[in-house]
Amino acid sequence: MPTPRIRFFDDLGLARGMITSAVEGCHRVAGHSGLRGQAPSDHPEFAAFLTRIGIDSIGFSPDSVLRATRVALEAEATPIRASEPVS
Repeated sequence: MPTPRIRFFDDLGLARGMITSAVEGCHRVAGHSGLRGQAPSDHPEFAAFLTRIGIDSIGFSPDSVLRATRVALEAEATPIRASEPVS
């Protein structure tokens, strides 16, 4: 029987709030904000979220870079709706 995998951020809710705060802080001091990791590659909605909050760069894994880039470009063209939570 395979060992079950433990997932820490199933909904990425806590991570979204912390990342939003970090990106806003970088922008306040004219700093650069970027994120590298598996989440933007595996979760297109998370890559779109990062784009919409104004992150400066996102690192994607090689196997997802084309799909994730399309998602980010679509998110740049779509403004945040007032009802859409950002954190």
